[in-house]
Amino acid sequence: VIGINQYGLRENDCYYSEQNSLPVESGAEFFEFISMELVPFIDKTFRTENFKVAIGHGKSANFINYYLLKGVPLFQSYIVLSPELAPDMASYLTEVFPKLEQKTFYYLATTTNDTKGIQETTEALSKSLESIENSNVLKTFDTFEGPSHYTLPAHAIPKALESIFFVFQPISKKEYKETILKLEGNPVEYLTDK
Repeated sequence: VIGINQYGLRENDCYYSEQNSLPVESGAEFFEFISMELVPFIDKTFRTENFKVAIGHGKSANFINYYLLKGVPLFQSYIVLSPELAPDMASYLTEVFPKLEQKTFYYLATTTNDTKGIQETTEALSKSLESIENSNVLKTFDTFEGPSHYTLPAHAIPKALESIFFVFQPISKKEYKETILKLEGNPVEYLTDK
């Protein structure tokens, strides 16, 4: 687990252009730092796998979405919590989701006690993404009852990780009854994909 301390720098690190909502200046530098310096350093220094999860909250939740806009996204899983979305981000995501060719997990969450604007834009983004058909993208959306904007990560991160790594869990009775027994194709193919 790698955490980036953004204390006092979050606004600068997540800075984007008001014209096109893309990272510029200090935001572009931070974007390049993560993709060109930090991740290669981690891969070179430690034993890593080719499955990387990015987690963002608020402004950084918007920011991690920029990695989805690259030709081949840097991360394979995104945990986007109460995102303070850039004006054009929802349209960028609805454009890119149908085109994603690698398996991508996308977990989006808000809370009933979130800032009203953030809750509304998060729910609108969820509805937009829900209608997109792409078997490479596994989307999950949750609205939590009770937590505040600031306590949401403590509730959402465990649920997101469980959702992302569901395929690695043993087959439950529920999965067997609701999925495997109802398969039209070969169960062996299902297990191979799983």
